[in-house]
Amino acid sequence: MSVTPQDTREKILIWTDGSSNREKQDGGMAFASTFQDRRMERWQGYGPSTTNNQMEIGAILLALSCLQATAFPVIIYSDSKYTINCLTMWHQRWARNGWKKADGGPVQNKELIQATLSRLMAFRRFANVTFEWVKGHSGNVENERVDFLASASRRQMISNVAHPLALDKGITGSPALYSPDKEPINDFQKAPKQADKELLRRKRRFDHE
Repeated sequence: MSVTPQDTREKILIWTDGSSNREKQDGGMAFASTFQDRRMERWQGYGPSTTNNQMEIGAILLALSCLQATAFPVIIYSDSKYTINCLTMWHQRWARNGWKKADGGPVQNKELIQATLSRLMAFRRFANVTFEWVKGHSGNVENERVDFLASASRRQMISNVAHPLALDKGITGSPALYSPDKEPINDFQKAPKQADKELLRRKRRFDHE
């Protein structure tokens, strides 16, 4: 019997994360996507003048820009409730109010949110796209993986994205150097528990550098 898009195993899963340093104001974003036996990972660092919220939203935009819309359902996992709320609830009220908040002030990251919504709309023409919140730093191996990639791309200022998200997407920082052959970590293909411990160990090391 052929497998249909409705089969629960036949979904495109995307994990995203963003990272920023308040003092240096540099940032990084990353995503990992799986479908059947295929996997894609992309990361991108940014120079000064970025924020954590920009990187969190940017990671989702990065994923939707690198992947192709298909008839298979998509689930996007993020540990940022702000990002999920922006893209699922708040944007409707903001749009009705001329992209102003309840206090009359402008919505922050408007261009970035709008660009991401546009990509979401393109995907939803073909299939359902849903969001799920995952608690950060809770031992979820995929969340820890993209957290590491986002942090590493920020610290090392590297990117494996040929066409980086730029100023017209609402990110004010300068994109990192395109280094397609340089990976922050290359031994992720271990047993999940072992990989999880390794990622946490390396993250603690990075945090103390």
